[in-house]
Amino acid sequence: DYLLVPIFLGSGQIIAGLLSIIFLFVKFNLRFSRVSVKQLVFYLKEGFYIFLGSLYSTIYTSGNIFILGLFTTPALVGFYSIAERIVSAISGLFLPFNQAIYPYMAKLLKSNKKEFIAFSNKMRPIVLMFSSVFFVLTILFRNVLIHAITDEYNIIIPTLMLILSFRIISSPFGAYFSNLLILLNKKSEYTRIMNITVLLNLVIVLPSIIFFNVYGLAISFVLLLSLIHISEPTRPLYI
Repeated sequence: DYLLVPIFLGSGQIIAGLLSIIFLFVKFNLRFSRVSVKQLVFYLKEGFYIFLGSLYSTIYTSGNIFILGLFTTPALVGFYSIAERIVSAISGLFLPFNQAIYPYMAKLLKSNKKEFIAFSNKMRPIVLMFSSVFFVLTILFRNVLIHAITDEYNIIIPTLMLILSFRIISSPFGAYFSNLLILLNKKSEYTRIMNITVLLNLVIVLPSIIFFNVYGLAISFVLLLSLIHISEPTRPLYI
């Protein structure tokens, strides 16, 4: 099965990418164009901080599981991975929403900054409302979700999922605020947040695992992400 996992994951992304390209060609009559080396270098430099953000995200998610494996048993790593994957999948349901409103927000910022500010501030309670609903549903039906994913059942997985489910409330704001910082061209602030996240993760997660085992990782990870997602800009948006 471990050989099939990368095949299924990779093929899904490849098929989705090909369908997207075909749709763009048919719907908008787009064509490939040659990009000069100068343009390529410019865009690589321009988007490097976004690449760092994705890299950091991988480090403090996959890296935490690696650290957990160094100080606990393979069974606990498996239990944590099951709970974390389920919660991550539910949190990922908000990604299409953030991706969908991004072009509209970019257009709004360019045409009318006041409407952009009003729209941005209006979206926050809406995101909070839907994320809270998903949080409650996850708590209520977590045993059903666990049973659907795996036949392995014990008290550890539901407990971990209960702790990690609090991520569902704050996670949508992570992508939402990241989009705002990118649109407002606040590269240094975006990079600073990513650096702080990785640094705090290294400082907090290791002792949490050593002293409180797998539950320490779950609690510290949720507190860290919630702090980062909600503390940056929670005030009304001004330009």
